[in-house]
Amino acid sequence: MDGLSDLADEVALRRGPVTPEAADAALRAVEAAERLLELDGALPNRRRLARALWRRLSTFAMPAERDGVERTALRCWSLCVEMLDAARGDAVLFDDVVGDVGMWAGMLVPALGSAGRHADAAQVYETAAIAAGQAYGARGRQARARLMVFPLAATADTMAEQRIKGLWDAAAEQALADTVTACHGVLDVLRGHLRDGVFEVAEVARTLQVLSRLQTVGGQLREAVAALDEAIALLGPVAGEGPRYAELIRALQAERDGFRRPPPAAPASRAADAPTVVPRRAFLRAARDVGMGADDLPPTDARAVVALERIRAAEAEDPGRYGPAHGLLMAWRARLLAESGETEPARDLADRSVRHLSRYADRPQQIQASLVVALAVLRGAASACGQAEQAARAGQRAEVLYKTLLARDVTYAHDLAGAT
Repeated sequence: MDGLSDLADEVALRRGPVTPEAADAALRAVEAAERLLELDGALPNRRRLARALWRRLSTFAMPAERDGVERTALRCWSLCVEMLDAARGDAVLFDDVVGDVGMWAGMLVPALGSAGRHADAAQVYETAAIAAGQAYGARGRQARARLMVFPLAATADTMAEQRIKGLWDAAAEQALADTVTACHGVLDVLRGHLRDGVFEVAEVARTLQVLSRLQTVGGQLREAVAALDEAIALLGPVAGEGPRYAELIRALQAERDGFRRPPPAAPASRAADAPTVVPRRAFLRAARDVGMGADDLPPTDARAVVALERIRAAEAEDPGRYGPAHGLLMAWRARLLAESGETEPARDLADRSVRHLSRYADRPQQIQASLVVALAVLRGAASACGQAEQAARAGQRAEVLYKTLLARDVTYAHDLAGAT
């Protein structure tokens, strides 16, 4: 049975979901899952049928097959509700089921909306969001992030309309800043699943597109272009995997071309604009969280380069061996570069450090302190380079993480002093 669903996924990926081949493969998977459920109504078989129905849903052509969309979506959702109820007594199982439901809701909500079942679509979103808020594992966090993309995209459209109509004030500006911060938080989680597959890569790319639109509304044009460039770079290696990914990258490139050329760079910084140096004490606390010792933070730039290259070589042989520690060491070297006045290289390396650490969003107790110091280095270096928007964004993210750390352990207030 699982082989039939895998085949249906593969055909939809390679040929495109709305093709006769994909529809036939998905239908066979549904029929096999229905027969299996008739023999055994256990939770695993309900999950198999829900997955098959989710895939089948993607193969319908609207509006010609509206009845099929409505019927399939409602059947899939009824199974999701049953699964959530059945899994509530087991935290690990519930987290896993919520992960599935969070992914499937991404298709169920628009499908029900397109069939005119708007109340049902809203119920799917609300129920899935509540369940995701009650799941405390990695898949629950992923489901929360996935579901957040819906309101973020809607907010981007609404704010664009407000801006165009001239309905813009200080409250709207603050709401936009909060939404951009929330979008970065979603990306932090979704980036942690980039290695899961091409579906997850496309999720990050779409979310970067939403971020770019929000930044455009706020006049952060360089950041908006950078977000689209990142999305295109991510999709490039997988664009040949199937027509949907090729179509998405074309849409992103068209949106990127709309900017015509990158906005002009800000004026070069003056020597007096040298960034504030993040204290070593803050790095030591972050190092402790990721399992590093004081000796792992070399005091000179040369030693930092050697240590960083050693970790890179080890990661090539054993991916993930050093994990967040690699990102923290990148931030440490960026600090040394900033201290010596090399602010542009420091900014670039600090930005890479933040991106690397964000891949481990499912380990908040390990990486949050490291992200605070990396963002602090980025904020200082970006400010010294005249990149006020990037510096402000880094500062906002660091402040949110810092408050989260204090809620967990007040001793971070002392150790991270000077880094926020």
